[in-house]
Amino acid sequence: MKPFLKTLIPIFAIFLLWKGSSAQAKPPQQTDLQIPLDAYMTEHMARLKIPGAAVGIVQGDQVVLVKGYGTADAGRTQPVTPQTPFLLASVSKSFTALGIMQLVEAGKLELDTPVREILPWFQINGEGAETMTVRHLLHQTSGLSERDGYIRNLEPDGPTALETSIRALADDTLNRVPGSGYEYANTNFDVAGLIIETVSGQSYGDYVQEHIFNPLEMTNAFTTLNAARTNCMTTGFYPFFGFPTPSDPWMPYTVAVRPSAGLIASAEDVTHYVIAQLNGGQYQDAQILSPAGIETLHTPGVIIVDDLGYAMGWHTWTFEEA
Repeated sequence: MKPFLKTLIPIFAIFLLWKGSSAQAKPPQQTDLQIPLDAYMTEHMARLKIPGAAVGIVQGDQVVLVKGYGTADAGRTQPVTPQTPFLLASVSKSFTALGIMQLVEAGKLELDTPVREILPWFQINGEGAETMTVRHLLHQTSGLSERDGYIRNLEPDGPTALETSIRALADDTLNRVPGSGYEYANTNFDVAGLIIETVSGQSYGDYVQEHIFNPLEMTNAFTTLNAARTNCMTTGFYPFFGFPTPSDPWMPYTVAVRPSAGLIASAEDVTHYVIAQLNGGQYQDAQILSPAGIETLHTPGVIIVDDLGYAMGWHTWTFEEA
C-alpha cells in the first residue's frame, strides 16, 4: 500500500503527490507521455468545457513533463503555457503549513502552543477555545466553522485585512471543542497565516516569497493579485448552466484569504514544489524543510472517514500499487 496525498486546484488541475518507495524507477521520457496526455486533455477539456489547463508531471527529483493547453483569457487569444500563473486556491493551505513547519524547525514556534499565547487578543466563543493550538489549525480540528469562514472571506482588501478578519471571530462560536473532530474551514489556515506574520515579523506574502518561492525558483509565483495579472495570470471562469463564464475575480479575493486560498503560481513552479515535497524538502540545492518536517506535514492527524485522513494541508489515503 502506498500513501497518497492530495489537495485540489479547482477547475484547471489536480495536484497529487504519490509517495512511492525510495528506489525510483527511471522516469519515462516526455515523448512517451506526450501523445496519450494530449489525447486525454483534449477529450476531457472538450467534454467539461474547460477553456485552459496546465499539467506538470514529476518523478523522483525530475520534471518529466510540463505543458499548457487551451487559452488563458476571456478573449481566447492568450495560450496557456507552463509559465502561466493560476490561482492555486486551497493548494495555498499546504504552503501555509510548510511556513509554519519552517518556523517550528527554526525554534520560533511549537505546534502545540495555544493560539492565544501567540495572539493574546484572539477571541472566539465556545467550550475549550483557550485550548486551541497551532496543530489543531493545521489538522482542521480547531472547532472553527466552515460556513463562518466563507462569510469572513468577504473582508475588504487592504494591508490589515487578515488581522481584521481574524479579530471578527470574537462574534463567532466554535462548532466543537478543539481536538474533538474534523471540520474543513479556511479560517484555520488564515489564522495560521497570521501566526506566520506574528512570529516571523514579516507579512505573509513577504514570508512565502522569501522562504518558499525564491529558494524553489518559483519565478511565476505571486502573493498578490495585481502582480499576477501583470504577468498574464489566467482569467477566472465559473460554470453557468454548463458553460464557462468569465468571472473576474471569480472568488472574493483579499489579503484575508491568501493563507487559505489566495496564492498564485504556474504549473512549472508547482513541479518544483512537488519535487521538494517528494524529496525530503529538497529541490536542487535548496533545502526548505528537513525530511522529518516533511514527514510531519504528510502524516494525517485525523481520520475523516474510512481510509481518508487529513494531514497538514493535505488529504491522505492509500491505494494498491499496480
